[in-house]
Amino acid sequence: MATNKNRTEVFEKPDTDADFDKENFFIDYRTIGYDTEYIETLHYHKYYELELICEGEGEHKINDRSFRVSRGYISLLKKLDCHVYHFKGTEQISLYSMSFSEKCISPKLFQKLISCYDDTDFFLTDEEYNQIKSLLDILYQQYKKRTEDFLIIRDSCLNVILSLLFEKVSMTTVYSETMHNLKRALLYLGEHFSDADLSLTKVAGAVGLSQNYLGLIFKKKLKISYIDYIKQLRLTHSIRLLKQGELSLDEIAEKCGFNSKSYYIAIFKKQYGVTPKKYKEQL
Repeated sequence: MATNKNRTEVFEKPDTDADFDKENFFIDYRTIGYDTEYIETLHYHKYYELELICEGEGEHKINDRSFRVSRGYISLLKKLDCHVYHFKGTEQISLYSMSFSEKCISPKLFQKLISCYDDTDFFLTDEEYNQIKSLLDILYQQYKKRTEDFLIIRDSCLNVILSLLFEKVSMTTVYSETMHNLKRALLYLGEHFSDADLSLTKVAGAVGLSQNYLGLIFKKKLKISYIDYIKQLRLTHSIRLLKQGELSLDEIAEKCGFNSKSYYIAIFKKQYGVTPKKYKEQL
């Protein structure tokens, strides 16, 4: 970790596999720490990352928290979360590290993912650990083989893993009044995102909050602006409609709240690197 007198340097870590841009997914099993070639600095990603420790122990720093971790510890890192592992003496850890984009998961799970208010990391019970590790074992083996059914297996296993984790989060998270306010806003957005005039002012009025307060909650708790959140929400739902293959681009743009087909195409291409038409053809 590079430091100077006044601050800690934080680096954006590049994609760990050349195929990530194409598949929006990467999984690896590795050992890091003492006497290994793997050297890590405090970094963040522009995608989501899940890590499960299978052996050893060390220290994990996420954003402004540091704590001891060992077998059974799992972390679900959101975009721009900063993290790094530190080790004392001869410590090592062996872990699964999985990176993925929102294109690999269902719209409902994506909604939950970007609605996580607190840090989603904890120790699993033995039963939970065995369940999730088994799914990661399957993912890892299938990722190396890359059979024609890999994408189906990838999405199925990943969605099950996230469902199990969100079930645990819902059982252990206690929400403050601020969290309840944010949840009400997110539920409203989930029902009205097709409204092209869904401004922050309109949403705040609908749930009885001030515009400035609601905007601050998005930035502080979700680490994303209201504009970026609603854009991601609409794009994710548009992908679901593209996969169904029943609607035209004009109809999809309208149903997802974009002002025009041309604007929808421009936003989609900026986010995913291809046009909606090209994405549909690749499906």
